Amino acid sequence: LITEPRAAGSFRLALAGRPAAVIVGNEQRLASSGTSPNGLLLRWNGPLTDTTGKQLDLSVTMRVELLDQSIRFQLDALNRTDRRLSEAWYPILGGISGVGDRRDTQWTRGDWFLNSPVTPPAEAETVETYPFWMGKPWIEFYNTKLNQAVYFSPHDLLGRLQSFRYERRPGFKPSGEPDYDLPIGVINQIYTPFTKPGETFEGPPVVIQFHDGDWHTGAKIYRKWFTSNFKIRDPRKDWLRQEMAFQVMMFLFP
Repeated sequence: LITEPRAAGSFRLALAGRPAAVIVGNEQRLASSGTSPNGLLLRWNGPLTDTTGKQLDLSVTMRVELLDQSIRFQLDALNRTDRRLSEAWYPILGGISGVGDRRDTQWTRGDWFLNSPVTPPAEAETVETYPFWMGKPWIEFYNTKLNQAVYFSPHDLLGRLQSFRYERRPGFKPSGEPDYDLPIGVINQIYTPFTKPGETFEGPPVVIQFHDGDWHTGAKIYRKWFTSNFKIRDPRKDWLRQEMAFQVMMFLFP
């Protein structure tokens, strides 16, 4: 899946303010790396250095685990600065060239209206937000000729606002057409926690899973996780279920 290690990433943080402070994980010194029962435990102790060279009192812990048939990334960031932690990007998967031949790679996302197979995003950078544009927070890259696919989804029990970000670099010929000879894809998840000073952002696990089939199988993976964590309420205990009908009035809606 990843064919260009130079485009790899770890995490990215942003602190609110003018100007905002941006911390790139690849530019930080890794304090320690060890093993957990199911994978790796990585720590970056503070202070961390932003893109202007200023040191900021934050520390980051990332877990990369192999669980069931998936790879799970999880990040915690302790904010000891006097500013809010406004953004947390992880995992950052760079150098993605598709599933097999990029010309045969398709993708789909769990949007509100349909799950239609399309070619990967053509824009230099695309951001889609859940739950605003996406009704279900998962995406799939797949190749029907190979019958192989990749599932990518945050398994978040809190239902936080989050964004899927896709980037091409450099990626295009002078004609504007994609250059299929370049492994250029970047995918990452963005959270906007606005974590207060002295508090810790505890990010949800972001799951990547390789599987046979196409996006239909990915939809079943998400459904299995969702239904195992969110149960249907007992209709006998829900007043709305006891009514024959109800009406919702919405005003000031265009």
